[in-house]
Amino acid sequence: MITFLSIASTLIVSLAYTLRIFEKPYYTFNLSDPDRQFYPFHYLSSSVYYTVITMSSVGYGDIIACSSIGRLIVTVIVVVGAFLLSLMVTLTTSWLNMDEQSVEAVDSIKRDRLAISVIRHALQYNVALKKRQRLKSSGNED
Repeated sequence: MITFLSIASTLIVSLAYTLRIFEKPYYTFNLSDPDRQFYPFHYLSSSVYYTVITMSSVGYGDIIACSSIGRLIVTVIVVVGAFLLSLMVTLTTSWLNMDEQSVEAVDSIKRDRLAISVIRHALQYNVALKKRQRLKSSGNED
């Protein structure tokens, strides 16, 4: 899991930085466009946000890549994101999957808990029975 997280974070940051390198000049040179009042790839954090949103297949559409190379990088980001999501599901499934010895250990624990519960209830019954007998012998049956 640690290896997966380190590889995923390295890919996210490197792809975000690469996208920032190719997209920042496009937004910088198109200052005359009135629709472009923000610079989405000016900061690395914005590029990382865009990369994570794109990798998770959410893609809000508020930020888009406009250059040809940027769109190619976004295509790579989508493919890498699908791969990382499927790898994460596989790792989580294998991590949660139990082998035969683990299943036997869980069954043993369940049997032990059941036995302890039966013994506890038997002891509580025995204590209540003795208490009732003491009250009966003292003449106080309530």
